[in-house]
Amino acid sequence: MNLTHHAGYPALAGGWLLVMAGCAAWNLEPAASLAGEVVDRRDRHPLKDARMKVEGPPEYSFDLEEGRFRLAGAEGTVSVKVWAPGYQERKGTFRLEAGDPRPIRLTLSRVDRPVPMQAILFERGDRIWMTEADGLSERCLTGDLEGRQSDLTTLAGTDRYAYIHRQTGVCQVWMAHLKREGRQFVADLPGASSDLSWNPIGRTMVFALPSFQAGMGLVPSIRELDIPTGRTRVVASGGRNEHARYSFDGEALVWSRQSAPRPWQIWIAGASGEAPRPSTGLKNASEPSFSPNDEQLACVSNLGGATDLYVMGRDGTGATRLTRLPPD
Repeated sequence: MNLTHHAGYPALAGGWLLVMAGCAAWNLEPAASLAGEVVDRRDRHPLKDARMKVEGPPEYSFDLEEGRFRLAGAEGTVSVKVWAPGYQERKGTFRLEAGDPRPIRLTLSRVDRPVPMQAILFERGDRIWMTEADGLSERCLTGDLEGRQSDLTTLAGTDRYAYIHRQTGVCQVWMAHLKREGRQFVADLPGASSDLSWNPIGRTMVFALPSFQAGMGLVPSIRELDIPTGRTRVVASGGRNEHARYSFDGEALVWSRQSAPRPWQIWIAGASGEAPRPSTGLKNASEPSFSPNDEQLACVSNLGGATDLYVMGRDGTGATRLTRLPPD
């Protein structure tokens, strides 16, 4: 990969001057670029004396002006090392994508005040991937497996994650640790199972499974999976029931339900589906999720013409529209 760097620039967005070797043109937009700043992990102040080394060939190092940097080059992966006096050195890789200039903020921990790095897990190409929270060092966690891995879920407050593994005639739940080798089989599930979600208490998961309902045909219901035994049972049915998510204290469950001809609505119940009830307020809402303090719900709704994000109280009142996207 051929890279050009530009240490100082007025903002993360906007054009910038690039001179490419062997080319007399000016103001060329790079095929791929990565721009950002290096900051303290705790208080996010820029590290003005930070340095960056790009691993080659060619290999080179440069000072960052006000902690800022910009890399540009061909589409692919670039490896870097970042350091500053009094801070822990970090190494990692970035993926540059053509036509997608990406702003990023790299964080460093002080040598005397280390802060654990958080990770983001995601799905790509029927595999489970992870990256550090600021986008450094992507890696595939299930690249050695055959079949497809999807429906990722994590156990809050731990490094544990689970997913559905599919091969011909096989649909299984497996769990693993980010910081440990090996995987653990959990249970066999019907082939159409999807949308796995792990209770923070750790003993159960929920998932969606289509089943036949009179007058509606094949529609999804919510089922609970008991991890120690592998047994499952229905916790929400009657209409279409999807996208179930636990509260952060593990004591409640929220999901989307549609009972034709009624629109989608948010429902809430105990963690095992007890005492189910519809939320009041926002209609035509789906894909709910609890806030970290369990006092609010986030969801999407097309009530305003476009599918926008909303936040409302746990009882469904006081809905506030967060985004305003065009109707198309």
